[in-house]
Amino acid sequence: MQTTLLSIMVCCAAFASSAASGADLPPLSPVAVASGAQISREHGYEFVTVGAPGNAAYPGGLFGRNAGSGSVAEPFRIARTQVTNTQMAEFANAYLPFIQGDPGQQYGIVGIFIRFDYDINRYVVNPGSEQVAAAMSWRAAARYCNWLCNDRQSTAAAFETGAYDTSTFGDLPGRQFSDQLVHTQDARFYIPTRSQWVKAGYYDPNRSGPSQGGYWTYPNASDNELRYGFPWEGGESIVGAQFLPPYAWELPVSSYEATQSPWGLFDLSGSSRDWNEDAVGQRGGRLYSGSPRQSQIPGREDSLYRSEGFAAYPDDLATFAGLRIAATVPTPAGSVTMCVVLTVAALSRRRRLV
Repeated sequence: MQTTLLSIMVCCAAFASSAASGADLPPLSPVAVASGAQISREHGYEFVTVGAPGNAAYPGGLFGRNAGSGSVAEPFRIARTQVTNTQMAEFANAYLPFIQGDPGQQYGIVGIFIRFDYDINRYVVNPGSEQVAAAMSWRAAARYCNWLCNDRQSTAAAFETGAYDTSTFGDLPGRQFSDQLVHTQDARFYIPTRSQWVKAGYYDPNRSGPSQGGYWTYPNASDNELRYGFPWEGGESIVGAQFLPPYAWELPVSSYEATQSPWGLFDLSGSSRDWNEDAVGQRGGRLYSGSPRQSQIPGREDSLYRSEGFAAYPDDLATFAGLRIAATVPTPAGSVTMCVVLTVAALSRRRRLV
């Protein structure tokens, strides 16, 4: 038993070291390449552009579950991986001067892998968990998106506006919330909607042949349930980690290089769940999707046919949900406009000089 545990620890350390090296993520799968996924990089994240605008919605699974989801009118970008603990700790330390109350009690921000070190007055990541997906509340995820929208500035306003107006964040009677329901229209970064998440995870524009789109049942471009186990054992997801040694929690993002969605996303199964922007009920919760590493029913939670996601209060951390950032697609028209503006400005300066 000791030999087995030691082998697992060594393998996990090797995966973490590889992920922490700063190298690019594994290349897109052949399915993702055929889908037309395009990679862009911003703020340390690798995004893919999800095309096929106006795709058909999912027709519905068991008892009509997920019927009508997955259709997105415009192209969008979405991160291939979730926010890691290292990235979340950077955010937490930038936000630290504006935190009210004990910084060590901000569980919506620190999650389960980050702690506040009172000796150095900084948030630090538990050793070995640097590249593991971070856990956070929905409201912390919203502030993270605001921060990116403001190019990670170190001002209070950078955390409070951008994608979501945090002045709307509050609690109503009956455990309901007053938070802004959808992101600001021109926000560059935001929490993905459930339909965007479903499309990026399950929709393949070539599902039944060239340009014959459709949905796969599982988030690995397949109708076959994922193989659960460590990546070095041929596994495709670490779902069910509570039945394995605790080192399974230390797997960094993108450890399962071959397990990709039709658009090249990693870790839709077996990491943290992903927060969605959608509200449910009478403002009673926010959706989150995917199967976490501690799931006891992986086959059901990974299946688009069977699972409609879950819901939790915006300040709730008990779900162990994380953030996979959505982003707008830069428009060529915007680039052309900028070039025109710069050219006109340059000509104006030149006229003043002659």
